[in-house]
Amino acid sequence: MAVTAQQIIDRARLQLADPNATRWANAELLNYLNDGQREVVLYKPDASSANTDVVLVAGSKQTMPSDSIRLVSVVRNTHSKYKRAVRAVPRETLDRFRPDWHNDREATEVQHFVFDENDQNVFYVFPPNDGAGQVEVMYTRTPTEITTLSANLSVREGYANAVLDYVLYRAFSKDADIPSSAQRANGHYQGLMNAISGKGQVDVLVSPKVEPEAQP
Repeated sequence: MAVTAQQIIDRARLQLADPNATRWANAELLNYLNDGQREVVLYKPDASSANTDVVLVAGSKQTMPSDSIRLVSVVRNTHSKYKRAVRAVPRETLDRFRPDWHNDREATEVQHFVFDENDQNVFYVFPPNDGAGQVEVMYTRTPTEITTLSANLSVREGYANAVLDYVLYRAFSKDADIPSSAQRANGHYQGLMNAISGKGQVDVLVSPKVEPEAQP
């Protein structure tokens, strides 16, 4: 079940003892909520992930969707005729053994993709595409900006408490000159980080992914 901004802000107001929005207006808390979503995704990119088909352009260099923060993987070809899996290959490998690979004969089907951490919204395909190809990509997307209380969080439901902690961290930081508020602000930011790290540990434990060396 989706979590709404209203639910997060109602819970925040209970802890802020501000049910009538006297100290913190809804617009202010919504700003904190949006910042909180981005903070969560900074540390846990899978909190806002997407899977979509990308239509390729001619050549080796390809661009991610406009809402992309970074590429996670290119999964497979999704052209009506081609469904081959796509494997990652280090750019250094192609550069060393096939230095002219960007000028190779163009094809519709993709065999490999190359990704550079220094340019996270671009990837390269091999062989270079002829402009008729299409691939399925997994990527981290920018959380949708929430402007109304009725809107759903754009990060996954499991991160709702982390977003709430961030909202409270920012709200109490507003009164940081009051020692008790500063202490509570720090406590909620620590709660955010604990929630993120704890979620990461659980994800590793329950992941269905099979490591290459464990495959038959």
